[in-house]
Amino acid sequence: MNKETDDEHLLHVIVAHPEFSNEEISQHVADEFCKAYARQFGVATSVTETETQDVDAIIDIDGVAVALELVSYRQRDDFIEDENADCNAQREISKAFTAAGLPPIEVRIEWNTEKRRKVQLGASAHRSMVPRGRTLQDFIAELVQLAKYVLDNQDLAKQHLAFCQQPERSNRHAPTGGAFVDSSQYEFLAKYCDSVVLEEWKHPGQPAIRTSANVRHVGVDSEFLREKITSKLRKLDRYRNGVNGKQVWLVIHSDGNPLSTRVPASIRSDILGVIREVLDVSSESFDKVWWAENTGYSDSTKLFEIRRPLKSPETDETPYVVLVFRLVCIALVIGAASFILWALVNTF
Repeated sequence: MNKETDDEHLLHVIVAHPEFSNEEISQHVADEFCKAYARQFGVATSVTETETQDVDAIIDIDGVAVALELVSYRQRDDFIEDENADCNAQREISKAFTAAGLPPIEVRIEWNTEKRRKVQLGASAHRSMVPRGRTLQDFIAELVQLAKYVLDNQDLAKQHLAFCQQPERSNRHAPTGGAFVDSSQYEFLAKYCDSVVLEEWKHPGQPAIRTSANVRHVGVDSEFLREKITSKLRKLDRYRNGVNGKQVWLVIHSDGNPLSTRVPASIRSDILGVIREVLDVSSESFDKVWWAENTGYSDSTKLFEIRRPLKSPETDETPYVVLVFRLVCIALVIGAASFILWALVNTF
């Protein structure tokens, strides 16, 4: 990924931090679905309505109206609260920097960590120490103070700033490519941060905030998928009655924001398998069902249609078992035809 692309990607991550209404979320997901559909299939696709009375969105696919019903997938576990706290901290820092009249700044925070009381198999044994509540406001006030100090002392820009009492007398070595800041002036930053980097952000608008929080082992929450999909299937008649004969598609999406929730490709087939199992045992069926990844980012969404047999729109490969079955059937037909021909020849 080149620098410009990385900057654009990061800018969108920052824009995504504000809390959105359900209608705004539906609009964003539907927009990203349409852009991904157009990319993957080369068909003009756009959103015409969101948060209608009966479905989440109506889209237009080359002149054909289709209703979308959306399901957001996020693995349920003990890490959600930590992720929410980190996102909230980034959102509040961004608002505070803007309110303080600071120029656009890129802020990279390396959180201190503490050992988890309960460790989940495959997950980090440590959690990021993210400030919350009133402590978060005190933390942000010090961060704004530090940002102003760095702007007045440009030799500190782009350096990893660590915190140490009376650094001029300390025997500790500054971090590589970094410098010490007197922790007596930054009590909350010293407690919660291992280091902070502040530098000029070349894009206009909001500051860019990044943190080290990445605390999750992403797995497959089968029960969550079953509950959500089954609930949507029960309401399918209502959706159909409300959209006057339009096709109704189900889109199960993972926004991948924060990054620690992004679904790795290695477990995608497991997730699609669970979705297919739920659909296979249901007497009801949406006209199409899609799995959409990374809908929380601009122009990054990938779509996978869940069919019988399961296929991805990016590949048109027939599953191996089905291919073997077809070959066996062809062999049997050829064998039977050969036997009949042999019998006829010997008879006459």
